[in-house]
Amino acid sequence: MRTLIRGLAWSLSVVVAPAAMAQDRGLAIEYTLKVADIPGQLFHVTTDIKNINQPALELSLPVWSPGWYVIENYAKNILRFRVTEPGGRERRPVQVRKQTWRIDTKEISRVTVEFDYLANVLSANQARIAPDYAFFTGTQVFLLPEGHRSRPSKVRFVPRVKSRSVSLGSASHAKDAAQNQHATTRA
Repeated sequence: MRTLIRGLAWSLSVVVAPAAMAQDRGLAIEYTLKVADIPGQLFHVTTDIKNINQPALELSLPVWSPGWYVIENYAKNILRFRVTEPGGRERRPVQVRKQTWRIDTKEISRVTVEFDYLANVLSANQARIAPDYAFFTGTQVFLLPEGHRSRPSKVRFVPRVKSRSVSLGSASHAKDAAQNQHATTRA
């Protein structure tokens, strides 16, 4: 009888453990932001999304910043929006709303989205790059995978080589990169 119970327990663990592990492997989201061009006032943003398990993925920017309840069009500052799959093959995103893009993810589990962001307005809900500083809020630059708001994410900020300091205004940026991040750097 003990052998039968052990055998059933082992069989159940073989069936249930992979399913439990698969559930825990939700989207892995990593953002990288760097000052790409000081005179041109451009950030370069890369969003790497892994463990995609759905036929399409919608990525969006909010139309407002927390604490600043004005409708904005952050997408107007996006230049050279590009989506690739592993191996470098380009995917053609479809802009389904003003600040939302749909990517066909059938048969792939990872995409990389890259774009430049024009940062020429200094305001609490905008972004600016000047010769001696750079300022942004995550609302403008971190694309949110729709339906995955609660997924943790990583944020990497690549400062200029001669940077003297980096300040992050939100300790929770690694948990939810799509809202409430503020960062400045001295160039």
